[in-house]
Amino acid sequence: IFIMAKVKKSKKGGKTKKGGKVKKSTLKKKDPNEKKSIYDIPDYVDPEEFTPKVVLIVRLSSPLSDHHCFRFEDIPITTRLEEIKRKIVEKHHGAIDKVTICLNRYDANEAVDLNKKL
Repeated sequence: IFIMAKVKKSKKGGKTKKGGKVKKSTLKKKDPNEKKSIYDIPDYVDPEEFTPKVVLIVRLSSPLSDHHCFRFEDIPITTRLEEIKRKIVEKHHGAIDKVTICLNRYDANEAVDLNKKL
């Protein structure tokens, strides 16, 4: 089985809050009696929202056919390959147990380590 990944564009367009404009109504007026922090605290960025996601196309290595092809949508790039292997086995209802994962093309000598991430 080999996997081809395509990067899916985020809904936000990849813009962060640092470069964006802030409405005046969202700005809070600071109390003059409030103590200033000596450290610059960055804004919180939700990793679920800004982690790039991919579309995985999973194909059987032999025989090559579109009937043996399926897709996994919106997979974060932080997903371990072991989890993808579990999804492939689950998709086949446990009928397969030995899965070798290669990226872009199949070569048994270039099988990837399942502990790595996409």
